[in-house]
Amino acid sequence: MNTVAEYFTTIKENMQTIGEAVGVFAVGIGLGVMGAIRKKNALLKHNKTKEKRFVQHHSQIHELLTEMRVTIRASRCLVFQFHNGGSFADGTSIKRFSVTHESCAAGVTSMILESQDVLLSRCVDIVRIMDESASKNDDNRIHPRDSILRHQPGDSKPAVWWNVKYKNKFLLDGSVVAGNPIFTNLLWNEIGRGSDLTELSRWLDDNSQVVQELTAAVFSAEAPQFLDFFPVEHFDLSTVKKGQQLFQENCAMCHGNYIKGYQRSNSNGLSNRELLATVKVEYHRNTPVVNVGTDPLRAQGMSALAEPLNRLAISKKNGIVVEVQRGYVPPPLVGIWARWPYLHNNSVPSLCSLLTPALERPVQWDVGEAHSTQTDFDSQCNGYPLGEKAPQAWKKNRWGHFDTRRRGMSNVGHDEGIFSENGRSKFSSEDRQALIQFLQTL
Repeated sequence: MNTVAEYFTTIKENMQTIGEAVGVFAVGIGLGVMGAIRKKNALLKHNKTKEKRFVQHHSQIHELLTEMRVTIRASRCLVFQFHNGGSFADGTSIKRFSVTHESCAAGVTSMILESQDVLLSRCVDIVRIMDESASKNDDNRIHPRDSILRHQPGDSKPAVWWNVKYKNKFLLDGSVVAGNPIFTNLLWNEIGRGSDLTELSRWLDDNSQVVQELTAAVFSAEAPQFLDFFPVEHFDLSTVKKGQQLFQENCAMCHGNYIKGYQRSNSNGLSNRELLATVKVEYHRNTPVVNVGTDPLRAQGMSALAEPLNRLAISKKNGIVVEVQRGYVPPPLVGIWARWPYLHNNSVPSLCSLLTPALERPVQWDVGEAHSTQTDFDSQCNGYPLGEKAPQAWKKNRWGHFDTRRRGMSNVGHDEGIFSENGRSKFSSEDRQALIQFLQTL
């Protein structure tokens, strides 16, 4: 039987053995930790060197892209990387691409984040989207982008210059909500002609004074006056005043108010022409857009144009913004007498026709140039002479025949709840003539 002393001797020997083992283990851990630290430091140093080279490398690429962009006067330069990304069910690799480097001009929104791991099949579309100069090339010509305008028309007549100063939305559908309307007119006309937009942008930069002068001319333009072409005896003052009352009750909410000379406090000493003159126009501070049931295809067609036009570098540079609207602008009616035919698509030949229910409006008619106030213009109805009253020469011009049954040319709308109730006109023939006389004085 072991004694207590022998137990303590055995424990002591075991503790010494354990201590030696722990010491060796601790030394080993220490050496291992020191080795790991050395390896980590070496790795960190390597990674820092690698990261520095990576940053230098990509900075050089970006500098080269920027230099290229400035040299060729582009709005954006990109580097694409094509790669695999996942597999189809049969194991075939999915081809993708990403934008790895990008240099953008001031005001151009970056697309690098939204152009990562994009399916290769979308490459052509993405390239077109990022082409903010709408460059012409054979691929775009052979494979044009699909849009609603390839399947339906979106016609509209041009708005008149003299009313631009009253509005803050432009075009007849009010889709241009920001930007100088002169820039917009130049831009869209040149797009229609197939012009190089980079060259157009340079021209606008080099001719800014010309654009400013054009803008000033447009904003100071005045409408032609009816009395510049017809005698003042055409009007009966009491009839005009009755027409103004009808206008206030049925039209002013959308089209604005027009203060006449005969409403001035000193009107007693005015001439007949001064009495009929418009002395003040009160139109909306924020241009409205209203749907009154007229042909919708023009407004619908802008849905195909708004986004591509907003992406253009020249639009961004000049602050042009397009927004799709659900209707048309009820314009100020200054010079309305000279704007026949009516509605945005020219589908109503005269004010007489406009002020009647749509079902009673002419379906088709012949048009021509207005050379004579006697034969080429109906001063009572204010518009094209119709039927037997129309000049015979107009009937021989097949390009001058208007048919409202064509798509986009419908003459519907702007009647029910305005000029008619339940399909029946609200106006007598005398009311209609009074309203026309008032409108001819604007």
